[in-house]
Amino acid sequence: MEKKLRCLQKRLMSHSVYAALLLLCTSVSAEPRSIDARQLDLAGVKSGMDYNEALTAASNYLHAPKDKFKPEQFPAVNVVIGKKEPGWFTYDSNGAKLTVYFEGRVPIDKARPLVVWLVRYEVPWSQDNAAAMGKAAMQKYGTASNAPNTLPMQWCDNPSPNIGLGCPKDTSHAYLELNQTALVLTDPSWQQARFRFVDAQKKVTPGF
Repeated sequence: MEKKLRCLQKRLMSHSVYAALLLLCTSVSAEPRSIDARQLDLAGVKSGMDYNEALTAASNYLHAPKDKFKPEQFPAVNVVIGKKEPGWFTYDSNGAKLTVYFEGRVPIDKARPLVVWLVRYEVPWSQDNAAAMGKAAMQKYGTASNAPNTLPMQWCDNPSPNIGLGCPKDTSHAYLELNQTALVLTDPSWQQARFRFVDAQKKVTPGF
């Protein structure tokens, strides 16, 4: 009898350990996946690249000559640089469109005056195109930070523990987001640096 009790206890312990491990694995797999979007590229372009780097990267990645990428036609004066510089360039091919947006680099770098802060790639809406974009994004970037949510799919280094909330869109963290047929890589830190630069130019020391 005692031998049977020991055997039963061992089985119960074994089942308990298995259940605990299963629960642990399930909880781990459900945790948001952290990934630094600044290390990701969209059509070869990454946050932090300058204009020529981004143009070369996109040209190589898409196998398209550089003259097919159209810069902003009538640029305004860039407040950081103090002269007219294109705020973006675009590339269209068979309905797919890539747009790369730039800020003036802060701290100022005369050799690399512009910096990529946002990249957008989109294709015409259709259910098939949306499914193809989702599949391609998963293959390239891996499981989204807010998986299993798919509307939108997001990748970032600070996902909310509540996967329903996904990636918080604050001013210091980069994120990649796929919404149906539009994929956008955003690094707001460069834009915030420009805001601070402009504010600093307005600073006045009271002298009354």
